[in-house]
Amino acid sequence: MTICLPPTMPRPSIARLLCLLAPALLSTAGAEPVDIRQGDSNGSGYGFRRGERCLIVTAGHVVSEAGADITVTDRSGGKATGQRIYYNPSRTEDLALIELPARSVVACNDRWPDAAEVAPAATAANTPFEVVRHYPGGRETIVRLRAAGGTSQWHTLAFEDKLRIIQSDSGSIVRSNGRYAGIVVSVREADDRVDVLRFDVIDRLVGDRFRTATRGVPVALEGVKQRGRNNANWTTYVASWLGESGGHPVVPAQDASARCRIGVDVIEWARSRVDNPEYDRLEAALRSCSKGLSLGGVPLGLKLPGVDRASCERQVREQMRGIPRVLPSHKLTLNVTMTPRQRAPVSKLQTTEHVEDGGKGNPRAEVELTVLQQSFAQVAGELFSAGACE
Repeated sequence: MTICLPPTMPRPSIARLLCLLAPALLSTAGAEPVDIRQGDSNGSGYGFRRGERCLIVTAGHVVSEAGADITVTDRSGGKATGQRIYYNPSRTEDLALIELPARSVVACNDRWPDAAEVAPAATAANTPFEVVRHYPGGRETIVRLRAAGGTSQWHTLAFEDKLRIIQSDSGSIVRSNGRYAGIVVSVREADDRVDVLRFDVIDRLVGDRFRTATRGVPVALEGVKQRGRNNANWTTYVASWLGESGGHPVVPAQDASARCRIGVDVIEWARSRVDNPEYDRLEAALRSCSKGLSLGGVPLGLKLPGVDRASCERQVREQMRGIPRVLPSHKLTLNVTMTPRQRAPVSKLQTTEHVEDGGKGNPRAEVELTVLQQSFAQVAGELFSAGACE
């Protein structure tokens, strides 16, 4: 059942016709909306098919708990438990991907859109947008909005009438003239605006995961261990890298299709701090303000006037605000072992170092995900290139 908002058109017969056509128009869009719950958090999302699996696009803050199960329910009541495989909680890119098990009962048939199906990044004032709110039992309500500003990352939308969406609609797909425009990220009660992460930005962040076909041999991940104990979260991070970036389907250990078994031992994870080169650069610029004019680093012997020197120092100090003097650094020693089906195991022990981006302030779980995936990619990449798993 579809609820049509009272149209402002003068001819009632046309209004009735639009109400009758609305369900058909929505169905042609291939809508795959879902309800998402993780602990006390709930929101919305949209499913896209990738091979035998379904990936759900939603707002990052909807599934902020690392490693925790996520319950995904479609409009017909089909339910599955998924895991987060991509998470970007930053203020500019609040985005997450959830992967459901192969052949889950959740409806998921839509393909990832191509460029022609994505709404333009720049929109004229009052460009129409719409969000379809979904309810148990299949009932739908169309919420109409219009363009009211935006940035290189966002559409800012205003409501057309009294019908609203709420915070639990975060992650819902937004369309404009039948094209994917983005997902709802926040509803601002203070000024009655809706922030939408643009779909071209979403495509740039995760689109390759849908376009890239998996070509590697199936592998079984025996786990990521530290001091002989398996770490479930770390195992999930490495499994995600293998399937999404490494191009190797990850199957259960007992699966007969597994061509190779992979084991990972974290021998040491040392954390320290290193000088921030950006802060050092700004400190040098600040000193230059008082030393005077230079050309290519060579002093010209000309001092800046007092007013100009103060302005120079003020501008540099403004840039230094929020820039940390030091950055967290991680040094990992990994031992990766690959055991092909019919050959002896091959191991590689290697230490890698990774420096965090000090401006992001990501939570510990996200730092561990990024650092571990980067380290594993370096060590395992060399083994894969040498044919250790073939």
